[in-house]
Amino acid sequence: MSKGEILPQDIIIDILSRLPAKFIGQYRCLSKQWCNFLSHPQFIKFHFTLHAHKQETKLIFISDSDDLHTITFNRSPQNIIFDAISTNLNFQNNWLSIACSCNGLVLVENQEHIMFLINPTTLDYHRIPVFHLGLPQQSSYREYGFGYDAASDDYKVVNLSRYRKGNIDTTFVDVYSVRMGLWRRLESLPYDDVLSERGGASGVFVNGVLHWMASKASSFVIIGFDLSDEKFFEVPAPTNLYGNELDWYELRSFRGCLCMFCALLESKIDVWVMKEYRIEESWTTFRIDRLDLENGLVPFCPISDDDVVLSVDRDRLTVYNIKEDRWRYMEVDGLTYMFERTGIFIESLVSPINEKFLEVLTPTNNKLLFNKLSDLRGYLCMLYDTLGNEIDVWMMREYRVEESWTRFRVARMDGLVPFCAISDDDVVLNVDRDKHLTVYNVKEDHRRDMKFMMFPNLFTLSILTPTPIMESMQFQMAES
Repeated sequence: MSKGEILPQDIIIDILSRLPAKFIGQYRCLSKQWCNFLSHPQFIKFHFTLHAHKQETKLIFISDSDDLHTITFNRSPQNIIFDAISTNLNFQNNWLSIACSCNGLVLVENQEHIMFLINPTTLDYHRIPVFHLGLPQQSSYREYGFGYDAASDDYKVVNLSRYRKGNIDTTFVDVYSVRMGLWRRLESLPYDDVLSERGGASGVFVNGVLHWMASKASSFVIIGFDLSDEKFFEVPAPTNLYGNELDWYELRSFRGCLCMFCALLESKIDVWVMKEYRIEESWTTFRIDRLDLENGLVPFCPISDDDVVLSVDRDRLTVYNIKEDRWRYMEVDGLTYMFERTGIFIESLVSPINEKFLEVLTPTNNKLLFNKLSDLRGYLCMLYDTLGNEIDVWMMREYRVEESWTRFRVARMDGLVPFCAISDDDVVLNVDRDKHLTVYNVKEDHRRDMKFMMFPNLFTLSILTPTPIMESMQFQMAES
């Protein structure tokens, strides 16, 4: 290559995509062009796909001063972990808890009970809006889950809110879409309770599914919540789980598999790993002997195929090597913080911010003469001129899924604009934006005209008020 010759773009992409995420952030500062290129969603996805299975897990924790810190483990040339480095993220907030993480994003909560998605590598963050149909803090408790829905290319936060009235417990299920920026309430949880054996029951994300342990008919089950279809199902647990011999148990992710830590009363920890998802016979186990350690041994996470990080009495870190059955205490920059509010993450460029324009594919093999868009029945709707004497009205049944476009045909009328759907079969359209409406019945292929005096707009009857319902009513109806 001669002096001054520029490398082909595909070679540049290949070189940059192999760099760690923390270095990509530095190169974004070189120029606006580099920043735009290295921030492009396609590059971020390509970079994450290339590095996802190579990344070593890092710790993130809240210190005694309510600051966020990360911990990176250093290895020797012989692949032995020999020390750990702590970094203060300098997020100016009073943090309360760390819920869970996915693809380099961490869900955290501050002391005002406001949730944030943060990327500890890029320091990008997204504040999650308060869900005003939530339950009052004094009457309920909440558990969270966070994961990625590959089917819709969306990150979702799941909030399980348990409310008690008298002797009756009800757990509500609410889902927040990062892409849409909206909360939705689903049906209540079909189980008695979400178990919280050791003060936390954040959902564990494995295989596109969030997992919790729940009680059912005086026993416990592992439940999964599929982020794509948003349905609950049961995952078979290991058989013969010791009965009353358990001190505590909790779910984790280990080597990409669902994992269950079980602390025995005889000072041992059994680690169960589900090698094949939802196959009961695939549960395998290994034991961590904690006889010579203090009673406060708490597993945090695996940080490699062979190393598991645990805390001792919540103020020291130790690394257990499975293959060599060896313990190693870690010094973390001389810090003496209590490792009580702790989570895990991997380095990535994934951004929690969703403020970019997105392309939505139009119906296949159709050229648009004009592009009138509307919202019908909660679906994206558009008009297509067939260049004949008719107009096609298209509705996207599944957002951003090209194959979900469906069509019904309306007789040709100049200036036809879809206005709203007033039932499953009737669609109101406006003609030439004047005082002329027409109602088209999809099932009967029949149209009838309507006259009105003023130009209309849309609203829906509801009991909602401009102030949040739960803040204004303080859940008086439920308490009465």
